[in-house]
Amino acid sequence: MDGNARKKYLSSKLWLPILVVAIAGYVAHTYKQYYVETPAYKLTDEDIRLLKKALLEQAVIKHEETCSETTKSCYTMTDYIMLEREEFTVLRMMVLNNAKPFSHSQTELMLPKDMTVDQVNTKYWPVNKRKLFSTYTKMMVGMGFAMEALSFEPKSMQQMLMIGLGGGVINNFLSTLGPESMINFTTVELDPEVFSLALDWFHLVETPTNRVVIGDGVEFIREAVGKGDKYKVILVDACYDEIRPVCCPVEGFMDPETVKDIGNILDEDGILSINVLTSGKGKGDEREHILALYKKHFTSCFYTYINYSTKKTAQQQLLFCTHRKNWSYREQESRFLRNLQRVDQTFNFELRGTYTTD
Repeated sequence: MDGNARKKYLSSKLWLPILVVAIAGYVAHTYKQYYVETPAYKLTDEDIRLLKKALLEQAVIKHEETCSETTKSCYTMTDYIMLEREEFTVLRMMVLNNAKPFSHSQTELMLPKDMTVDQVNTKYWPVNKRKLFSTYTKMMVGMGFAMEALSFEPKSMQQMLMIGLGGGVINNFLSTLGPESMINFTTVELDPEVFSLALDWFHLVETPTNRVVIGDGVEFIREAVGKGDKYKVILVDACYDEIRPVCCPVEGFMDPETVKDIGNILDEDGILSINVLTSGKGKGDEREHILALYKKHFTSCFYTYINYSTKKTAQQQLLFCTHRKNWSYREQESRFLRNLQRVDQTFNFELRGTYTTD
């Protein structure tokens, strides 16, 4: 088969059926039947161009739905294909079926190196662990450094705790920093099915310094108080799987005793970051209620608000708290901004202009 004939075969017989039915296995099988002697046929640049074009036309690929026996929540693993700043981008989302259009997690995929026909299905593409896609996850990590709870040049292990795993995108990012970061990261996840999805679809890998505990976050924190554990950074990303006046955090983290316990395990120079998502369907004072609750147990607390480029049906903000006096964004703006500039330079977060504060 000459070059022109092969291009015609690829465009009319191969790529479009892949995306129409989203079953690359069938296409690969057909392709292998023709190229009997080259079952691992390596795609050319032109092949990849045609594949990208077809994927962009498809735009959305739904892989599979999974329901949890523990929480009864259902998730659809979905890949979205788009041009992001004119760059071909594939974004994987763990979509919450009961809370659309919200997703439990999102991460960017990469084109496989030396791609073969066996890898045309985006299901098998590798995850770009170095890149955090959502602004709020960047802020959760970045403010740990900006507020000086975490150091770029640590002299001892930096203990971090996260409640709520999702797809494990923050775990994945921290795993790319290397041992010199000296971060010991523990994540507590209630639902074992979510942990399985993180392993299978977001390629989470546990290590001695990046581990996942299956259990209740409130109970874990209570036990940590009894053991005298301390953390430099505590991240709370615990959300309901349906639209409520307060989608995040869940009720357990609005209990005064739990808030007190969190304060007891936070290092004196540490920071607490909570994902607060309100739907606008409540009385309108939910955000202020949460802030007042946490101010009873922390010296400084403030909100940052995520600026979305597209219209959202809910308001997402992050609540940051610390035991340090005069350590709010308003009081330390120039210092935090200087530190955030280093965060952007180090991690390529591009946080400038993506948030506002009180």
